[in-house]
Amino acid sequence: MDTEIQNQQLSVTLLEFHHSKHHLAYIKNLNAAQKQLEVIAKVQDIIKFNLGGHLNHSLFWENLTPIKNGGGQLPDANNALVQQSIKIGEMLIILKTFFNTRTAAIPGSGCEFLGVDQQSKKLRYLKLPNLEIPQNYGLTPILIMDSEIYMISN
Repeated sequence: MDTEIQNQQLSVTLLEFHHSKHHLAYIKNLNAAQKQLEVIAKVQDIIKFNLGGHLNHSLFWENLTPIKNGGGQLPDANNALVQQSIKIGEMLIILKTFFNTRTAAIPGSGCEFLGVDQQSKKLRYLKLPNLEIPQNYGLTPILIMDSEIYMISN
């Protein structure tokens, strides 16, 4: 057999092997890794949802705890945050109406928060679905309304 013909055959054989075996192995491994990433993404969603549920409900229970048992205490009337709230006017009536009308519209396990924006230091309302954590959105929560409680009580 001619050396040139052997080199061409070897090259064709080598290229066919390289494509059908070697390159294919990368594709198979990449597809397998992608399936693992999909599983990891699902696990991350489960962790995010349940961590949010735990943290949001912990805040909810803390808000309901009497001061003598370690619950939160209302700030002094001269506090800047209180002054902001007073400017809103009749805070409790407005908040009740505000939360009630919006909580009904949250599907599933959602929560509403009234809190302090970490950058502007002003009051801000935030509605989050699926037990998202308000701190991830730059909000330090003061009040929380759980949509599940709203649905049960109304």
